[in-house]
Amino acid sequence: MHHALLVPDILDHIFAFIKADSQQISRRTFAALARTCSALSDASLDALWSELRSLYPLVSCIYDTNMKLDNEDTSEINTDSGPDLTVFHKYAYRVHKVELSGYEGGWRATAVPDDLGVFHVLRIPTPLLPNLTHLAWTDELSLALLWPLLNPRLLSLRISSFQWNPKSTPLLLSKIRGLCPELNTLGLLFYLSEGYEAIAESFLSRVICSWKKLEVLDYSPVGCECILNLSALSCLRILRLRVDNISDLNLPTNSLSFPSLHTLQFQANSLATANSILQAMRTLPKSIDIFLPVYRSGDVGVDTVEPILQPISQNVSCGNLEEFRLNVPAFLSSGAVNGSNVLRPLFLCCNLRVLRIMMTPLFLLVDDDLRAMASAWPLLEELELFDCRNFTRTPEITFHGLISLLELCPNLRFFNLAIDATKLDGLRDDKPGRGVCNRLVKYPRLVDSHISDPETVARILLDILPELETIWGEGSPGPFTAMYSSTLPQGWDEVYKKMLDSKAAQRL
Repeated sequence: MHHALLVPDILDHIFAFIKADSQQISRRTFAALARTCSALSDASLDALWSELRSLYPLVSCIYDTNMKLDNEDTSEINTDSGPDLTVFHKYAYRVHKVELSGYEGGWRATAVPDDLGVFHVLRIPTPLLPNLTHLAWTDELSLALLWPLLNPRLLSLRISSFQWNPKSTPLLLSKIRGLCPELNTLGLLFYLSEGYEAIAESFLSRVICSWKKLEVLDYSPVGCECILNLSALSCLRILRLRVDNISDLNLPTNSLSFPSLHTLQFQANSLATANSILQAMRTLPKSIDIFLPVYRSGDVGVDTVEPILQPISQNVSCGNLEEFRLNVPAFLSSGAVNGSNVLRPLFLCCNLRVLRIMMTPLFLLVDDDLRAMASAWPLLEELELFDCRNFTRTPEITFHGLISLLELCPNLRFFNLAIDATKLDGLRDDKPGRGVCNRLVKYPRLVDSHISDPETVARILLDILPELETIWGEGSPGPFTAMYSSTLPQGWDEVYKKMLDSKAAQRL
């Protein structure tokens, strides 16, 4: 083996490439390295066992070590001595992250309670995984089963989808605090039966706020008190709230203060609740992400988003906001309004770098609107205004508006805009961009409109976006799938091919 492979930085790069493969392939690669190269065996085993999605691999170590086969059909447990746990301990101390979903392994699927039952029967000392730092507990597994996995080193704990029990849940949650005093990341998402709101609200506030070092909290609050008491968490950097209450929340204005908060994400049950949360923020964080899955009543449209944006513009710290994301997929109205007027309250957020808004109603913008937005946000790096529009409706933005956006926002690196690719007046010469050239944008999405002249469109894009690698959007499967072929307006696949041909010719 070459001595360079023993240099930690080089080995880290090699392992990073291996981890970039699918989980199944990377695990096989690390297992092969552990078996064939003694110098890399320990490092490979550390990588192989660092993260688990099931406890079954550890349980199988005990099975394989403590069972002997008499023939092909039967097996017996070796009872001559106590269980041999040497192989189990060899791997257990390497585990740092466990994400349990209840089942894993196809036809060999083993339920988590059964796996933990093996450890209990064999009286294996707890904590089972002494170096575990991250644990995700899901699929309504009982909280009581957590105990063998908890340890003082645990830094991240996510408990989701469990049913609140008025007697056992408070007892079990209070004990977690003593077993895991150093938690800095906590997720608590649960179902609450009607009638227990007051008890749960008071108890949860005390338990959560007892972790003074919490930096990340993912939480489904029961009521206003659960949210108001979170201000005691002075180290909180990321706050995610899922508000599923039937009634709207009504928080006092300027009642929430988080001196270290960087990101606020919340899913609200109504526009009123979203407005209340934003008005309660004394100081805005750098990033806000809002999801409104259902609006319960009234014939509303995209203009109804204004009550969400007004508290942001009225906050004296609106200049802090750098990233704003809003997803509103369930408005009932099909009416269309001017998007620039709706977004105008955000114009005061002069340091905005990311704006991503997805809505079901039509979101109309013209070139002048795009120029006004670009002038208000010169630092913009990502712009997405996606309205799930029907391709039968032609958008209003043209390539002239896009060129203005690129000129006024030189740091732009991604956009998702519906552009009218049929209006090409003044853009048919060799330099349609008039010197505007952005080399940061590589993966935009701009195919949500009809197209009349693929060759001219390809020339425009290559002039203003010379580093373009795709027109189908970041992370998309591209044009060569049945899903995209049946929905995209005709002509964009031809644009893409002409761009590829032009780039290939330039390299000759």
